[in-house]
Amino acid sequence: MELAVLSLPRLDVLELAERLTHAGHVDTAARLLIADACREERVALGLRDREAVLSVLRDHPDGLCELRVALLGEHVGRALGTTA
Repeated sequence: MELAVLSLPRLDVLELAERLTHAGHVDTAARLLIADACREERVALGLRDREAVLSVLRDHPDGLCELRVALLGEHVGRALGTTA
């Protein structure tokens, strides 16, 4: 599945959904699980979804490191007004 222009293995998506659920971000977790069940290739993340993902990736497993870096880069870019 592709998130934030990164291709993630299914196990990483499931790990992320589990972390989101435990942190109370049930809507974002559900979006990922439904997309996984429907075998969607790409999932568009809204701003709230991105912030939820960032919040659960503070101590991230190795497989989700690139996703955290990509989302942090976008977050900083938005804060500085350099991305849309």
